[in-house]
Parts: sequence; structure tokens; C-alpha cells
Amino acid sequence: MMFGSFGYNCLSKNCNSHLLTLSTQKAGPINILSVLGSRLRSMLKRYTTTLISVVKEKVYEFVRNIPRGKVATYGQIALHLGNRNFARAVGNIPHGNPDPEHIPYHRVVNAQGRLSRSYAFGGIVAQKRLLESERVVFKNDQVCFH
Repeated sequence: MMFGSFGYNCLSKNCNSHLLTLSTQKAGPINILSVLGSRLRSMLKRYTTTLISVVKEKVYEFVRNIPRGKVATYGQIALHLGNRNFARAVGNIPHGNPDPEHIPYHRVVNAQGRLSRSYAFGGIVAQKRLLESERVVFKNDQVCFH
């Protein structure tokens, strides 16, 4: 049966298939699931990109409010976002920090108070130097929480 320039065809010879395809006069058959799938992937990509931007901004806002001389852990920030399991994602965000001068990610450490080996702006040495300049105390290369 043809509707406009679209025809509906079965995929199998005996027409027992429930997977519908569209065929156009100009092009060959188009799998509906692949058309919907690409649209869904596109929508999901836009949604995910927007969601990631919102999460990043919330993390940046939290980090902006960490006072000089204090630190926060990735887990504390993740908990603030609503899920402690986001700690690893929070740890990946500084690599895209658009304004390190005003978003002091050097004040974020792991749960044991250790500095990040992959600190985005100069490694452990730079992170430790920045924290020491703010009078953060270290013991055995860990931030003293007490």
C-alpha cells in the first residue's frame, strides 16, 4: 500500500516480520527503528549536554563558595548534588574549568585528604603550593581535616 511517496514493506519474504520499514521512491528501504533511533540519539545527546552543563555549573558554584584555607572532598560535592556516587564525575570536571582564577578547584581533595595526581593546573606540586599559601596544613602529604 502506498501513501504519498512512502510505501510500507515487510522485511521478510513471508511477511511475518513485525519490523516495519519505509521505502521511498528515490531511496531504498529505511528502517523506522534506525530513523527513530537517530532522532532519539540526537535528542538524548542534546539533553545530556544540557544536563552536564547544569551539573558543572552547580559544581563550580559550590567550589566558588569554599573559603580560603578550607577544602572540600569530591564526595561532599557529589552529596550536595544529591548522589555521593557522583564523586568520580565531580573529579573529572576541573579539566574543563573555564575560570581557574575564580573557581578554586585546588581546594577540592579526595576523601582521605590526598591531592589529585592529575590536578588539571600543574599537578600535585601546584595544588599543594596553592593550598599552603592559604595556610592549609598537611601531614604526610595529606590535608589535616582536624
